[in-house]
Amino acid sequence: FESDAVEYLFTAAQVAGAQLSLLRADNVDDALVDFASQNGVDVIIMGASPSNGSDKESMEVRLQRRLPKVEFDIVR
Repeated sequence: FESDAVEYLFTAAQVAGAQLSLLRADNVDDALVDFASQNGVDVIIMGASPSNGSDKESMEVRLQRRLPKVEFDIVR
């Protein structure tokens, strides 16, 4: 199932003239920040973090703080 979804997303990105990159890492925040910094990323499109009612900072807030020049498009 996962390979079908990944193939679909790669095709959709190509049709839209975009680039899709898959990253696997123990620390997701660090991996995204490193990738964006090393590859001159201008825009990151990501799903909204689930709201769990805790005081914990959301991933999007943490990433926006670490990547202030990157535009974030959060899909809700």
